[in-house]
Amino acid sequence: MDRILLSYGRCPAGRPSTLVSVSAEYQLRMYTIERGRLRQFMEEWQRLVVPLRHRFGFEVVGAWQVPADDLFVWIVRYAGPEGFAAADRAYYDSLERAALNPNPARLIARAETRLMKALREGADEAEPA
Repeated sequence: MDRILLSYGRCPAGRPSTLVSVSAEYQLRMYTIERGRLRQFMEEWQRLVVPLRHRFGFEVVGAWQVPADDLFVWIVRYAGPEGFAAADRAYYDSLERAALNPNPARLIARAETRLMKALREGADEAEPA
């Protein structure tokens, strides 16, 4: 069986993985994939979407699959000055994104996204909104 590499996140040595930069913005993305097409989606996503996200300044923190539910979950991070929303718009409006072929999004039956705030280092609660 072939393996698909889906781990992209890195944690600096000596720092717990739960403590992250609060200046960055994170988005949780949860996709229900068309039944039986999860592997195909993951291969296309890894080959096409991840490198393009990197070119637009995003970091893929990690990606997970729940095969029994045809579910693909990933976290994307952006730390640029214009903010996540503006960078995400630029990514989706780009000619490069429009030219993805095949476009893995065609395999998504349902998508949910959530912007997330990181816990501040040494804090017991999330950064205020």
